[in-house]
Amino acid sequence: MAYLWSGTQAGGRLAPGPDELRERWRARSAETGWVMPADWWAPAVEFVLAAACDGHGLAAACARLGQARGRAGVGIAETLGDLGALFTELRWPHPPLALVRCTAEGWAESGLLPPAGTCEDPLTGLMTPAYLRSRLAELYRTAAAPGGHVLVMVDLPENTEPWQRLARAVVVGHDLRTVFTGGETLSLVGTGRVVALAPAGPGLGRAVAGARELLARTLEGEDLEVWVERLPCDLTVALALLELPAGG
Repeated sequence: MAYLWSGTQAGGRLAPGPDELRERWRARSAETGWVMPADWWAPAVEFVLAAACDGHGLAAACARLGQARGRAGVGIAETLGDLGALFTELRWPHPPLALVRCTAEGWAESGLLPPAGTCEDPLTGLMTPAYLRSRLAELYRTAAAPGGHVLVMVDLPENTEPWQRLARAVVVGHDLRTVFTGGETLSLVGTGRVVALAPAGPGLGRAVAGARELLARTLEGEDLEVWVERLPCDLTVALALLELPAGG
């Protein structure tokens, strides 16, 4: 599949070339969370720019970018945030899952291991099930705490290849981080479920509605299920909701 920087600017002028796209991408990435702007450029950036402007080879260029970011010690969340900044400047309304997959696979193949003791899944940037289990146990040690929290559940389509489910999990995690910005725990459970442990406050309904709307736009046509589970009185029952063993 060929990907091309589509459209024209206002007034009918042709879309800018790679030099202008590079600066727009760099600025957008800095605005959306790139930590060290001076370290943003890499030779792989030029391959992505050339492919985006020519309309050919963008999948291979994204894989190369993922490898470069991984070797430079950039985390997967920041890497995909940078890719999202590029998509914004390309004026693509939805991140192509195939390109997300190529970038994530390139990052994984870079040989970068997650830091010792990390609580993040290295590919999606979401918290591990073990961390979510620990957070739930902390809540249940305070008798009044469980009633003040909910689990926002997002189930991914089952009739897809494993890599597609992983790519969707990456995208879903990115979108949920955009909506849940108050320190909620976002976790990947298996390859088919993303969970947000969130306070049951007055803004919950608005956040869930925002998540549904954003995911519907990002994964247009995908059969996603999004719902809210109130935490039960018993920790073991809560873990069963996640399909996690209580002692695992």
